[in-house]
Amino acid sequence: MSDIENDSTSRALGVRIGRGDFLKLAGLSIGAAVAGFPVFVSGARAQAGGTPITGWGQGIRIVFQAGGNTGDAFAQIVVNGALQAAQDLGCQLDLLHAGWDSSTMVQQYRQVIATAPDGLAMMGHPGDEALMPIAKLAQEQGVLTEYVNVDVPQVRAAFGGGYVGATLYRQGEILGETSIKDFGLKAGDKAIVFGNFGMPGIEPRDNGIVEALEKGGVEVTKVVQQVQFATNPSGMTSLVVGAMENVPDAKLVSFSGGQFVGAAGIYMKAAGKAPGQVKVIGFDILPAVVTAMEEDWAHLVSVQQPYLQGYLPVLSLCLQKKWRFSPLVVDTGTGTVSYKDVAAYAELVQTGIAG
Repeated sequence: MSDIENDSTSRALGVRIGRGDFLKLAGLSIGAAVAGFPVFVSGARAQAGGTPITGWGQGIRIVFQAGGNTGDAFAQIVVNGALQAAQDLGCQLDLLHAGWDSSTMVQQYRQVIATAPDGLAMMGHPGDEALMPIAKLAQEQGVLTEYVNVDVPQVRAAFGGGYVGATLYRQGEILGETSIKDFGLKAGDKAIVFGNFGMPGIEPRDNGIVEALEKGGVEVTKVVQQVQFATNPSGMTSLVVGAMENVPDAKLVSFSGGQFVGAAGIYMKAAGKAPGQVKVIGFDILPAVVTAMEEDWAHLVSVQQPYLQGYLPVLSLCLQKKWRFSPLVVDTGTGTVSYKDVAAYAELVQTGIAG
């Protein structure tokens, strides 16, 4: 976020325009803090303090697919951004949750289009092939689209739409390259990468880590991550312990999501490792990740500003509907935060803004 991008300890490489500056350019108010917002579930209309929202986006209905379930730490930051945008703009916001399950997302997208909203912000996790017919249907029905978190470039080339999120392969590549540099990894060292392998939309991010490490001579063992445990990451403990038993001299372990990075202490203790003995990396800086870094269980994460991934799609869809603006395409990453400089981020992470 703009408050931390200028910090001397930050290595943010992505969006250079702060949220406040962006809103000033758009003629909008920043609005109230999001920390006190209630959690909205599928079909909920966004309101603040029980007061109907007003603003220039009044009368516009946006459906937002927030990815994870309620209680998922990353998804909640996205939701916080989307709710703030709805408050600032005055649009109606309906939220959906899919537990990061691609088939559920596809089903929800089809159902949403049938209800004829003005705009749909959709996670791109199902990938180009799965979303192509849905994008065609959305265009035919006049439903504006903005893709979030995972890009679908072929779909956007065919049927339009914007994208707000990181450039995934490069995001992973930077994380791998930075790990080699920061931790002094050398040829012959071993790493375990838990990733979304086999998931066409988000897989490039984990492939970026793997290939960057392998270019540095690191021997990588790939393990398919159990994404269903995003809300309860301790459920993946047995998988992590088993992988570490198979690679007992691993110097680095990567997890694809801050929910799992935040549980690093649980995993490492179960595997019989001491703090700092194995370097743990991954994506997103969530409250549990801050704690894990402070306790030397986690050491480096890539940040992609999920608050913007909630705010900007809502803004973009309203601008498209109201004044025929072109869809926004914004790279919200990629920077990294290490355990050495996490203190600069801790307060914003706790408020549900940084992530």
